[in-house]
Amino acid sequence: MPTATATSLHPELWLDILPHVPYSPSVLTTFRLISHHFNALITRHETSLVKGFKRYSIPTSTAKLYPDLPLRTFRSLATLHARQERLQDIARAWPTIITSRNESPGQEGLHWLAGRYEPIFTAGLLLLYRLQDTPGTTPFSSPDHAPDHVSNHNPTHTAQLALLHTLPSTSLATLLFVCLVSVKILRVLGPEPINERWCTGDVEVRSEVEMACEEALLESGVGLFVGLLGLGEEGGVGRRKWALSLLRAEIARTTDRGPSDSDNQVREAVPQALILALRSALATKMECRIHQVVTRMWQILSGTVFDDLGKDEGMMGRLVNGEEIGKGMRRMGF
Repeated sequence: MPTATATSLHPELWLDILPHVPYSPSVLTTFRLISHHFNALITRHETSLVKGFKRYSIPTSTAKLYPDLPLRTFRSLATLHARQERLQDIARAWPTIITSRNESPGQEGLHWLAGRYEPIFTAGLLLLYRLQDTPGTTPFSSPDHAPDHVSNHNPTHTAQLALLHTLPSTSLATLLFVCLVSVKILRVLGPEPINERWCTGDVEVRSEVEMACEEALLESGVGLFVGLLGLGEEGGVGRRKWALSLLRAEIARTTDRGPSDSDNQVREAVPQALILALRSALATKMECRIHQVVTRMWQILSGTVFDDLGKDEGMMGRLVNGEEIGKGMRRMGF
């Protein structure tokens, strides 16, 4: 009896079979390499195959974690797959992160991140991804697909600022938390210049570097954090080089946001920094001053509603989607 091959089966049969194969970009590439005919079939029926992969390989709860990432193309499926892998990289590194200690005397280390703060950090990472999905942004799944330079004058900056001002206080507090904690982690485990060993004791320089890191995180997303930590295949060497170049570019750009030291030169208008917009938006929601927003952030995150965040993926989705989740009871001391 003759054996059926990939090219001998009717195309409609393959269009029924393929969506049932667990999706990954590498699996799709393998199918494309079977033959020119098979590659053409997959390309021609991209829309229906994407719908099938979404139905059988991507839980609805997972798709809801990326509310502004439309899953209509193979590229967008690959982006989602890469993002989930990056989150898994961070989860695998979390035991090492929370047991790491600062070299500087008097620092508290990172042990306090164990427990309830891990899902809050994850929600913050998802919110960073949402910032990348604002209109006009081309999502990328790896440094190979990332732009070499994120322009301050690209059309997405206005959309990102607008998004920050529409998010509720719970989402804003979570986003500020991931920026601040990422810097704390990178002080210990990151490379220079973000590592605490660099310019130790120079408060002004350290402050500029750390604010630039927060800005770069908001602009470039989770990939920057993963890269600076050196996570991923082969120790993340290529990703770390990419992330360092973005961080150094942002450090150099911080002077553009300050007053000009040249005589009467007219400085080109520079858009508001995202980190300042984030703090301003939270201050407005909480009716407080800018210098009080970190205290207000801790007050929000101390609410008992965040205790269930790691157990309730639906709540995680609502938080990322910008829905008010309530605050629960506030713990003593806040």
